[in-house]
Amino acid sequence: MYISGFSINILTLLGIVLATGLVVDDAIVVLENIYKKIEEGLSPREAALKGSKEIFFAVISTTVTLVAVFMPIIFLEGLTGRLFREFGVVVSAAVIISTIVSLTLTPMMCARILSKKEKQSRFYAITEKFFNGMESGYRNSLTRFMKAKWLALVGIAGCVITIYFLGRGIPSELAPMEDKSRFLISATAPEGTSYETMDQFNQELLGIVDTLPEKNSIIAVTSPGFGGSVSVNASFVRVALVEPEERVRSQKRDR
Repeated sequence: MYISGFSINILTLLGIVLATGLVVDDAIVVLENIYKKIEEGLSPREAALKGSKEIFFAVISTTVTLVAVFMPIIFLEGLTGRLFREFGVVVSAAVIISTIVSLTLTPMMCARILSKKEKQSRFYAITEKFFNGMESGYRNSLTRFMKAKWLALVGIAGCVITIYFLGRGIPSELAPMEDKSRFLISATAPEGTSYETMDQFNQELLGIVDTLPEKNSIIAVTSPGFGGSVSVNASFVRVALVEPEERVRSQKRDR
């Protein structure tokens, strides 16, 4: 349980780190569009109203897409659901909150703080040519593409077909199977089982494991008391195997 809790905390932390990049994206897009309007000559207030209105649909559509990807994770069952539920909640909630902030607080702050710079730095003068060329190239390619809209349907159909065949051919699993040359056998008897009975069962289990020719070392513990709690009706056997190249059979389970 400690390991599972540790894994869940790690995934929650990873969700927070990932959300850090996602939450600033909407605000950056809105801010850039507003500042572009200011550069065109609009007042900060007018630029905030017009700029946020223009980018509203793009921000909402991006948020819906991200939530549609991460939110279904919370409905997964079993070990996968336990591991990734908090991850999905953290990322989805962060994206939704960032959208609200970027469409409300960000335009207000831009209207009060931003102003047009009359004199630009030398770095701006050097890099602006590159970005203007990139913007012009994107505009020209988009204009040409809009003249042949049917190519979009062909591209979508090609992507769907590719995803279908790749999805059928690529194996999927929560964690990749690997031969670590060790495994653990844990046993739990009904409540009320005596220590002697549990120890006898563990000895029988130890005798079975001892017949494995691939074994290197065996540790058997009856009624482990790790963490301060003693469970009389529990035991485990930890088996270390020889290196994979020294044995014929693999630890990996055949399916």
